[in-house]
Amino acid sequence: MKKIAQLISSAVLLAGLASCAREEAYSSLPPQDEGASGDAPQVVRTAPRVERAGDKPPTPANATGLLGERLVYFDFDKAVVRDDFLPMLAAHAEYLVENPDASVSLQGHADERGSTEYNLALGQSRSDAVQEYLLASGVFADQIEAISYGEERPRALGSDEAAWAENRRVEIVYTGE
Repeated sequence: MKKIAQLISSAVLLAGLASCAREEAYSSLPPQDEGASGDAPQVVRTAPRVERAGDKPPTPANATGLLGERLVYFDFDKAVVRDDFLPMLAAHAEYLVENPDASVSLQGHADERGSTEYNLALGQSRSDAVQEYLLASGVFADQIEAISYGEERPRALGSDEAAWAENRRVEIVYTGE
């Protein structure tokens, strides 16, 4: 008799748990208007999502607008990201957050003034500054590589302010492009 009582208690307990689970599963559904029939459940069907070539987000290789921009310029002897580059960096951060398989190399550069060692350190500080912005925007650290070329890869040749300004930069290079 005791075993039958335990069996019945277990069955009631399991039935109660099963009904609780069902209530939780259906409680997240929006309330439905029962309409005139009152008892007839309504079934809502959605078409399966079909991706079309035109629906895919732009890749960095073919992007236009802010995502197509890849150069962050710096003031002389500075490694602080200027405000005019923040919208562009925000676009890259958004892309990287939405595409966790994507990764970038942040390549820091300096102009020819200063020693080789100093310019390597300055280029690294610049790429680190861009990296800090991306990390603060939610990009994963393993998506970013920050390196420096110092003065070794100038964008513009010359020894005037225009050439130097063009060489004080970080290039955003998506790996795998």
